[in-house]
Amino acid sequence: MTRRSGIGYSLVKQEQITIVLFDPYKDLMVRGVVVQVDRQLRRIKFQSEVDYSWIKIDDVIRVIT
Repeated sequence: MTRRSGIGYSLVKQEQITIVLFDPYKDLMVRGVVVQVDRQLRRIKFQSEVDYSWIKIDDVIRVIT
């Protein structure tokens, strides 16, 4: 699944996805639901089990449903 379709899937269906994020030392994996997309600033609001965070779309390597 592409980044765009995976993010859209989570936003519309409100289902959890796993996002693999770029990190200079080791790629990070986060699991949660996309609750908002900010196209102007190219970021997504992501709700994990603990809290919300804003993730830059350019940092997303892969989306796993």
